[in-house]
Amino acid sequence: MMQLRNGSWIRAISAESRQRGGRPRRYVLDDPEYDPKASTSMNLIRQYMDDLLFKVVLPMVMRSGCGVDWLATFVSRRHYAWHALQTEKNKLGEQVASDPRFNLWSRMIVRAAYEEEDGTVVSCWPDMWPATRKIKNADPRLKDRVSLEEIREIIGTPNFLAEYMARPGEGEGTYFPPLSKERHGWWYENVDNMLQEDPYSSNTLICWFSGDNIVRKRMCEFLRLNRLFMTVDTSYTATADSDFKVACVMGINSENELFVLDIWSAQCREDELVKQTMQLADYWRTPTIHPEAIKQGLGLYNTLDSLVKTRARDMMGISHLPGIKKLNPGMIEKTTKIASLSLRFEHDKIKIPLWKNESSFRRLKDQIEQFNPDARDGGLQHDDELDCVCMSQFVIKGRLSRIINVDHPNKTPLERLKEGEVVDEERGTPLAYGIDFNKTSVADIQDILDRSVDNDSGNPSRI
Repeated sequence: MMQLRNGSWIRAISAESRQRGGRPRRYVLDDPEYDPKASTSMNLIRQYMDDLLFKVVLPMVMRSGCGVDWLATFVSRRHYAWHALQTEKNKLGEQVASDPRFNLWSRMIVRAAYEEEDGTVVSCWPDMWPATRKIKNADPRLKDRVSLEEIREIIGTPNFLAEYMARPGEGEGTYFPPLSKERHGWWYENVDNMLQEDPYSSNTLICWFSGDNIVRKRMCEFLRLNRLFMTVDTSYTATADSDFKVACVMGINSENELFVLDIWSAQCREDELVKQTMQLADYWRTPTIHPEAIKQGLGLYNTLDSLVKTRARDMMGISHLPGIKKLNPGMIEKTTKIASLSLRFEHDKIKIPLWKNESSFRRLKDQIEQFNPDARDGGLQHDDELDCVCMSQFVIKGRLSRIINVDHPNKTPLERLKEGEVVDEERGTPLAYGIDFNKTSVADIQDILDRSVDNDSGNPSRI
């Protein structure tokens, strides 16, 4: 039997098994995730691999003397093969598969070379790939071979590490500068009880370095002086290997410093993403939410927009309704989009709570440290949190100015509408969203409409 690529071997085995009148005894997969044009979403490919293994292949070989052989090359950490080989420690301190379904598999990573304790590089197949030029030149039988040292120079370090050393996404150095509190961090001081209940009433100090100086501002003042917004990214599926659904609250000040204030992410159904997004927007009173309105994101946008337009406060258990605005990044590749954040990191114009240890922030920090634009898919297993942060560049446009704080402590939305206001300038939302029209009299509505006509008789405002 001849070994072919891209599934032909599988078809040959299946044909032989049909001639015997039974199912295959050995099912062989050889780089089934290979995509020469890289035209298919990695999320869809991983879902395909999950279905292929657990719905098609394994049910056929659950007999004595049968099995599966899966051969794969690590090109990217986003590949399903990488997911299958990830391990973690259980409660007993034992190393087990991160996905428990692979814990009973015999798994092995074979690298082209390994290092001994003294740092000497040893080839796993010295007759095929001598480790260095020196070894190759010392043996006349190896004159026509290409050493691993030469291969690394020819194809480049990132490709060599992925294709030969099973280390995708690693290169000669990190792309973003190392994260540090002095350059990229913000933190709290003098924390009070109101921070968890209502940050707009909290006197907790939010602190960060601006140049060599530490800036300290009361949280209530910081939130009212800076522009807040939220970006949201969804995914196709909700399985154990799906991309993460993410909601990220950010703010930007007049110095063009971008603050990552809060982030939530999970592999879950989209209704959970909607719930968490609206609750985050309610807590931070973000004026606008920006879902990525392409492909699957269009459904998310329509859902959020419908909740706002129908004033579904009780359904979501919230009091604040933000505006929903589409975000369309165009045809730009995700790796290029993420790489554009480099200027913010280099010039200390992005601030992240490095002290937070929630899983969402841990993943974000890991993605920043591991991102490599020279590797396929940025060399990341998941890039969803970092991608959601870099969506900020499509929200922040034009010259940024401080938002003027308009204080209306004793006036209800209805009273403000009667006086001619239409939009809450502080929050960026229509005042009409704060009114329960089921409890509003016809006379009050008529007063509002009359005021609107008086303000602009030629073009009455919409409320």
